[in-house]
Amino acid sequence: MRYLTFFLILFFLIGHFACENCASNVPESIALKDLSVLNLKDTDESEYPVFLKDKEEVFWDDLVLRFGFDYDFISQTKFNTAGYLFADCTSRGYKGTGYGIETVNIITLEDYNLEYLKGDTINENLNLYEWYRSKEIINTIEDFKTRYQTTFNPAVVELRLIQKPLETVEKIHFRIIITFKDSSTYIADNLPVPLKK
Repeated sequence: MRYLTFFLILFFLIGHFACENCASNVPESIALKDLSVLNLKDTDESEYPVFLKDKEEVFWDDLVLRFGFDYDFISQTKFNTAGYLFADCTSRGYKGTGYGIETVNIITLEDYNLEYLKGDTINENLNLYEWYRSKEIINTIEDFKTRYQTTFNPAVVELRLIQKPLETVEKIHFRIIITFKDSSTYIADNLPVPLKK
């Protein structure tokens, strides 16, 4: 019984000091603002994709589209000392948006190949790479949507093409449309990327 009493006292003391060192209010949720898309490319010289220069040509299978959201932290809450002994006090926005993703559609704004013409949804021709807490997760877009069906926590998300475009295709130009379960919709186009032959 003495050990249990000692452990409980220690538990509350450490919990108190652990969270005393954190901010007294921590934003628990996020509010999305804007969606943006960046053009990158894979290279042999770098472990990670590098940014494309303006009008730089790229081989279709080296192209990487990275998309993400600007957001604000919202909804602050007081710490409960006992409950946060093992909490990461700096994980702001840990509850995410509070609503999930309804649909994700990637639209090609140019003819891509015989299967995907201008205006078609090209989701099945893309692999999705998500960096979350320094861990790479490779998904389909459908998997990504399922993962965030309840709430959305922004991560670094990259898209890579699976199928080769027609030889006559001169540039890659896509539109990303993401609709959430609160009925908000975010749209962003990548800058057209000229293809290297």
